[in-house]
Amino acid sequence: MDTFLIRNVRPDDLADLHRLSRHVDSSNLPADRAYLKALVEDSQRSFRGELSAAEDGRYLFVLEETGSERVVGCSLLVAKRGRPGLPRLYMTVFVETRTSVTLKKTVEHRCLRLGETEDGPTELGGLVLLPAFRGRKEKLGAWLSYVRLLYVAAHLDRFQTNLMAEYPFQSPKERAVSLWECVGRKFTGIDRKRADRLITGNREFLLSLFPRGTIYQDFFPPETVKSVGRLGKSSVAAAHLLSKAGFRYIQQVEPIGGGPCFGTLTREAGLVRSAKQLQCFTLHTRTAGNAHLVLSEDESGMRAMVAPLRHQGIQASLGVETARRLAIKSGEWFWAAPLP
Repeated sequence: MDTFLIRNVRPDDLADLHRLSRHVDSSNLPADRAYLKALVEDSQRSFRGELSAAEDGRYLFVLEETGSERVVGCSLLVAKRGRPGLPRLYMTVFVETRTSVTLKKTVEHRCLRLGETEDGPTELGGLVLLPAFRGRKEKLGAWLSYVRLLYVAAHLDRFQTNLMAEYPFQSPKERAVSLWECVGRKFTGIDRKRADRLITGNREFLLSLFPRGTIYQDFFPPETVKSVGRLGKSSVAAAHLLSKAGFRYIQQVEPIGGGPCFGTLTREAGLVRSAKQLQCFTLHTRTAGNAHLVLSEDESGMRAMVAPLRHQGIQASLGVETARRLAIKSGEWFWAAPLP
């Protein structure tokens, strides 16, 4: 468990990030060097607490392979998704019931409606892991997913009352006709790839051209109707991790891909509730205790890893090597939580 370390992103990670981005090339992590450079700069200011408004924060966590010092994965935390001038857009999924007295018949229409908010939740953004590091016994995807929740627990004043995550991307093989083809392309005239790139920093084209009333899914091809609000194969594992932390489908889908949105109250997320601030009381040379996600911070940055830990009250016992790698000295404070 000690061959990987999660830390805040640094400028010298740009080349590795660009390599990671080529595995998705989407609004999760666009394969655009200028965008990635700006994201790294924003993230550094966010971690250092140098922003004039905490809700501007974008925190990029990277997973480093200790021996090679390569970045092999990353995950994003956005302090507030939905701001004045850059609202969060979503489509509400609902059923409209109609009854005819004449025909003595009731029908249910499956519907969508575009929604927007400029006072949105904190978002658990994209998570990317190189293919060679997926499915390992360390469960590295869980590390990258849950470190965001532990960081939120350590800095509740920087984040919103609600948390959300959305899963917008599915491969073309998973649906014959996408939601974007049925709605988005019909009204905007652009393909999905361009829409994915634009929506990173622009909502005007959707707000101006999408229908603002009820959209009836009954007119979509059957395979498209079945796909709305469903997880794609590539999203199942990530969604499962968050469901274990208390996230639930909130009857909203992302307007481009049609993937589901999950959410929870911030303080009700399982790992946020179980997180504790502990003081390093003793160090031991033998591995002991239950596996915890452990997070430390100092002027040099944020570090986290999964390691055995024992604690009684606020007093904790850490392994010598864990303490060294996380730069935790005897008597110092850190945050920890058992993995869900």
